Amino acid sequence: MTRACATETPVAANCRVTTVAGPGAPKGAALPAGPIMSLPARVLAPATRSIGMGIFYTMYYASMMLGPVAGGAVAKWTGHAAGAFDFGAAMMLVCPLLLWGFNAIAPAAAKAA
Repeated sequence: MTRACATETPVAANCRVTTVAGPGAPKGAALPAGPIMSLPARVLAPATRSIGMGIFYTMYYASMMLGPVAGGAVAKWTGHAAGAFDFGAAMMLVCPLLLWGFNAIAPAAAKAA
């Protein structure tokens, strides 16, 4: 362990992943994937759920592919790697706003279905 609060998480028998968090961050601080993946099912009718989940996962994995590219572009633009971490932190701060917007329109979509 270093003073940067690095923690080692066992991934497999012979493999360890080191994550670095700030001094006040809890171990494994991230948005929970399970609840996020269940959000579309709350608003999609059973008849349209398969196509809706297909569109959702297409958008999700496209953003997973483009996020690191955008973070790298920010790091290149700022001239240091901290720009990529700041971009990631900004995206984490945007997520609650997106969830608030989703929860605002979800009841209307559920009533229409």
